[in-house]
Amino acid sequence: EDAPSLHEHVRRAVDHIIENCVEGTALPSYGDGDWNDSLQPANQTMKTHMVSGWTAGLAYQSLSALSNVWKMGGYASDAEGLFAFLERMFDDFRKYVLKDGVTAGFVLFDGEDIKHMLHPSDSENGISYRLLPINRAIISELFSPEEKELHLGLVERFLKFPDGVRLMDRPPDYTGGRSLHFQRAETASHFGREIGLQYVHAHIRYCEALAKAGRAEDLLEGLLAVSPVAIKDTVPNARSRQANLYFSSADADVYNRYEASSSMG
Repeated sequence: EDAPSLHEHVRRAVDHIIENCVEGTALPSYGDGDWNDSLQPANQTMKTHMVSGWTAGLAYQSLSALSNVWKMGGYASDAEGLFAFLERMFDDFRKYVLKDGVTAGFVLFDGEDIKHMLHPSDSENGISYRLLPINRAIISELFSPEEKELHLGLVERFLKFPDGVRLMDRPPDYTGGRSLHFQRAETASHFGREIGLQYVHAHIRYCEALAKAGRAEDLLEGLLAVSPVAIKDTVPNARSRQANLYFSSADADVYNRYEASSSMG
């Protein structure tokens, strides 16, 4: 028997993504987490009933590119089926992930109840804005021009600091090692880039979003903020370690998580 073709492998992978969407939607379920490893779900329900705004945006971008490849490659039926799914994904992103015009970091589906997490309406976590879904929705063209400008303004106001943009507007609460929503972010004693500081790879994706929006001056400023070359000119408070490393994420000068939370909150 002949081995399955590359196309067959990819089609099976796409089928798996579609089959594992949150029930009743065309949005991929969260599973064991997304790009930020510190935000791994604390319970099984979150794995199957929660959507990451970043994962949804990345899936939309990647599968859109794949549908074009299939169309050009002669797989018209597969391309048409995937395009129809992408139309549903686009509509569901706007229906469920956007609330009051602002993208949520996560959306938890609990029957008829829909909870937006890491969003201005999120009173449990106390975190209002998450960088990753904003970056990806701009890059993936999920926002209208007005929404794109609104979200870049939110980043400028709530997530941008002298050393670059941070993953969240404040760190998750540290409660002495108890995990309520997310495993590592709420239990790690170390306060670093994934918990609430500038993470250089995400900052570079922000620069990509700026390029997508045609903001040339902001793009140059963003690139200089994470370059070790003459970093004292762009980030005056950078320590020697930051200047001696290749593109580096930020470190915090705090004694512990409690101090970090109080100073950033």
